[in-house]
Amino acid sequence: MKALCNAFVCVVLVIGLWGCPAKEEPNAAPSAPDTSQSKVPDLPAIPDVELASQQVEVGCAMCIFKMDGVQGCKLAAKVTGQPVLVSGSDVDAHTAGLCSKSMQATISGKVEDGKLAAADIELLPE
Repeated sequence: MKALCNAFVCVVLVIGLWGCPAKEEPNAAPSAPDTSQSKVPDLPAIPDVELASQQVEVGCAMCIFKMDGVQGCKLAAKVTGQPVLVSGSDVDAHTAGLCSKSMQATISGKVEDGKLAAADIELLPE
């Protein structure tokens, strides 16, 4: 009898420490996951600006800047603190080693609709 009481006390302690699984109502709809804490805040839109030989940080949009929706190694530059995709450049992000580290570059071009149309880009030596 004493062993049975000890086992009962152990079970009660285990349930008390770990909690008892909640009973689900048979016809209850599954609850939506709480994303309020995990949602990344939206960044403000990047204004349309003209760059004239401006020094900026460049890197791979996917590997370095972790830009949403970007697949593959694409060149990106940080303009006003936010990364934007770069078009019109002959610099290949992967070949230039921009997937493993960012670099400084001098860029001339224009940011329109959140993308940088580069007229000229020169990677700066480290």
